Amino acid sequence: MTVRQRLLLVEDEPTLRELLSASLRLAGFQVIAAETGAQALASVREERPDLIVLDVMLPDFDGFEVARRLREQPAGHHGTHPPILFLTARDAAEDRISGLRAGGDDYVTKPFNLEELVLRIQAVLRRTSGRRTDGLLVVDDLELDPDSHQVTRGGLAGRSLPDRVQPAPRADGEHRAGHVQGTTPGPGVALRLQRRRLHRRLLHQLPAPQDRHP
Repeated sequence: MTVRQRLLLVEDEPTLRELLSASLRLAGFQVIAAETGAQALASVREERPDLIVLDVMLPDFDGFEVARRLREQPAGHHGTHPPILFLTARDAAEDRISGLRAGGDDYVTKPFNLEELVLRIQAVLRRTSGRRTDGLLVVDDLELDPDSHQVTRGGLAGRSLPDRVQPAPRADGEHRAGHVQGTTPGPGVALRLQRRRLHRRLLHQLPAPQDRHP
């Protein structure tokens, strides 16, 4: 089953907030709505969204201040801060610069195209997936520390990886597949095969999270 990514929509105008919430749900997202900066900060702590769609002109303090306060807080789930996409009528160049300096990952101005907004949200999520403030690389429940080469799965430590991965001998099937119509495997094919072997080794060596014992 595919897990839907969770968005926090921060918008103080009720009609637009309801319309956007419904549209983003139809696009396949879970949506949590907030109408003030204070509600947004509380929702980030409690709901751990994957991305924040943030208006700038809010009734208590503006979206730029919300972004700054979020970036100053300790990182949350998986050691990350959620990415921020500003959605606002403030379209001056200095506003865009202020938003990006405050910690925004993208900036969309009103009026906007709904399809473009969805595509921009998806693009930010692709760029920031696996990003951590502590430098660890994350894929699903696997975490890799590039400095120590330590791999963990579901919080359980496994073996350390070597500094370099040596090419493994090709299996007969791989050899035959690389010589279809007189061709030989290029470096891209070899790299994909090596990654596949490495991923199988990691999954085999590390216990699944549900297998933990107290």
